[in-house]
Amino acid sequence: MQNKKITIAVFSILLCSSFFMPWLNILINVSASDIVFSSLSENFISNWRYVLLLLPISGIIALLGVLLNNGKYILPPGLLFILPLLSIIVLLFVFVSKVNENGVGSSIESNDALQLIKTLKIGFWISLICSIIFPFIGNYSELKEKNANETPYGS
Repeated sequence: MQNKKITIAVFSILLCSSFFMPWLNILINVSASDIVFSSLSENFISNWRYVLLLLPISGIIALLGVLLNNGKYILPPGLLFILPLLSIIVLLFVFVSKVNENGVGSSIESNDALQLIKTLKIGFWISLICSIIFPFIGNYSELKEKNANETPYGS
């Protein structure tokens, strides 16, 4: 039980802190908070940029649920732990559709993919890794609690 709490707390803190780390290097390092709160991305992804706020919000809710409420969350755990991954997937779809709309990304070559990987910085990679692992942590803890409450002989 204690290991589960520590794991969720660590990944929640990583998810929240990655929001303020550099995500992109476009002449300057740009964090997710810069994307959301500054005018850098206003014309490119417009209102979709606010989806990034789900990363620190879900991290904070998970952290508070683990530390203060003994694993009881405001949102259902299945939804809470999948929100960061869904937000990154939605933003990737919006980004790809905007690039294709402008005619730039009609055919992506391996050179372009390598350049994109070099452009993405540590904040994005930590967010992506935490977002992928986060649902498994939540589902694993739910399954473990469910199995602990069941008796081996039925009733």
